[in-house]
Amino acid sequence: MYYPKSQIKSNLYTNGDKYALSTNQKAYTGYYYSTSGGTNYTGKYPNDGKNIRLIPIIPPSSNQQENDNVFSPNTIMVQKIPMETYGSEGINYNNNVSYSNLSPKQKSNDRSLPIPSQPSPLSKDYINGYFIRYFVKKNNESLYFEISPIYYNLLKLEDPTVAFELYSCIEVKWRLRGNKSVVYAVNKSLIKNVEKKEIWPGFFNYFDYNFSQYNLE
Repeated sequence: MYYPKSQIKSNLYTNGDKYALSTNQKAYTGYYYSTSGGTNYTGKYPNDGKNIRLIPIIPPSSNQQENDNVFSPNTIMVQKIPMETYGSEGINYNNNVSYSNLSPKQKSNDRSLPIPSQPSPLSKDYINGYFIRYFVKKNNESLYFEISPIYYNLLKLEDPTVAFELYSCIEVKWRLRGNKSVVYAVNKSLIKNVEKKEIWPGFFNYFDYNFSQYNLE
């Protein structure tokens, strides 16, 4: 990407407490640069590496509840996601995701928030040649992350125990088998079409061109 020198601040540094990678929401430590529009990217300057977009990590408020997996309506919270593995799917949860307040008409009991997950294709998925991946977009910004099928179903069903009105969700049929270049091209085209159809700006960049992910051939 190109920016005139007058429009960037280069050689900035973060200790990992300010920004997370937009591709996987992992806290980022290292050099970054900032554009005049207020967007931040990894690298000391443009074209220094892959220049992955950074998203801010919002520190928790002083009145945050002890249970960070739930929140009350009309509050702004940050969910601290521990490194854990749940169930047989081998889903790993990590890092921080920020969430916005609900409108007064959406009052209810404390509800859970969708948690980022790292999928693990099963043997049967490789036999089938594909597996289903699930993604969400925060409705008021271009923030994307992957979720488990459990959270996907809860969101689709508008389960009252989940903050479903804050997110849109989709499922993607991710190709696993075949020549690596073919798998790459198929998944790349798939994500391009999803971004266009769903009007999810920046969803394509979320994958950081890793469209042959999980391919073993």
